[in-house]
Amino acid sequence: MSSERYTQKTYIGSGGMASVYRAYDTSLERFVAIKEIAEQFQDNEDVRQMFLREARRMAQVRHSNVVHVYDVHVENDIPTIVMELMEGGNLATRIAAGRMSVEELLPMLEQVVVGLKAIHDVGIVHRDVKPENILEHDGAYKIADFGLAMAGEEEILPFVTNRYAAPEVLLDPGSISSSSDLYSIGVMAAELLLGPDRFEAVVREAIEGDAELQIPGLKGSAQAFWQQWVASDATLPPLSDLDHAISPELSKLVTDLCHRD
Repeated sequence: MSSERYTQKTYIGSGGMASVYRAYDTSLERFVAIKEIAEQFQDNEDVRQMFLREARRMAQVRHSNVVHVYDVHVENDIPTIVMELMEGGNLATRIAAGRMSVEELLPMLEQVVVGLKAIHDVGIVHRDVKPENILEHDGAYKIADFGLAMAGEEEILPFVTNRYAAPEVLLDPGSISSSSDLYSIGVMAAELLLGPDRFEAVVREAIEGDAELQIPGLKGSAQAFWQQWVASDATLPPLSDLDHAISPELSKLVTDLCHRD
């Protein structure tokens, strides 16, 4: 990445295989986000190709609720993605701060669903809809991170299940579809409305009595618990029964989105 064009580079955060930085584009005179492959993966050709595939997928979608890709630079065979900068953080930070009111959630949810429809309309399944991948800036919410996105009949990339993943992601990857992303939105909405602690308590009560999954090395861990939730037949109770501030209509919407079939 050219240090002459992109200056004032500061670290924002990192994921499993990449780090994201804030930088100033001196040519276009604007701040951007720069996503770089983590140093330990830079010699891995599979990771480099996955990185390029992510950029191409994101570039296919031109929508106000999807983070825009501006450019891809390749130096020494290592690709770097230059993207729209979202300064307001992500929904994971918002969840950590406490539950979200209905009045705050509905505009956010509408923007995310509309952005997701734009992704699905070009034949892409995001496959990793979660709070960390919903970015905010000045009241605008946008979907980011297409690292696990898939299209068509391509080979399905490995995926570590999280609490927002649809059951088929863990149990039947061949049946993953756009509905899988909608399920993730439902679980995310439920957690936002209830708050993380109460949401986990409700999930624990819902799966109580189910046989615990035997996942080597994960028994008793948080990851094992959430994999048990994803793989179980348990369902969330109506949110309107848990909190009267949540209308029956919104409660039904969340329940429908979280339907396991």
